[in-house]
Amino acid sequence: MPAPGIEKQLHAPTRTYSLSEAATILCGSAGPNEMRWLTDRLRGSAEPRLSGYKAQRRWRMTEEDLAAAVQQLRPKRCDIPDVSAFTSMTARSRRRLVS
Repeated sequence: MPAPGIEKQLHAPTRTYSLSEAATILCGSAGPNEMRWLTDRLRGSAEPRLSGYKAQRRWRMTEEDLAAAVQQLRPKRCDIPDVSAFTSMTARSRRRLVS
């Protein structure tokens, strides 16, 4: 039986992802443009700002950081009102008509 207080230290370490792994998850590839895009957002020099941290001069992201980034980068759903009289219109034209 572990000593009191040791139980807190026995949990599994948190999985972290390198910049290239995170770029692959978020952007689909880890090319130089994707890495620069992600670095700018981690630094806070571009919007949307993403959370992460630096360890030994390298960017790292946890699973929670990646989940929050995916949620933040997800396109916002825009409810299109039903305009049944204009069924031949595209969704964009219907939105413009209602606005």
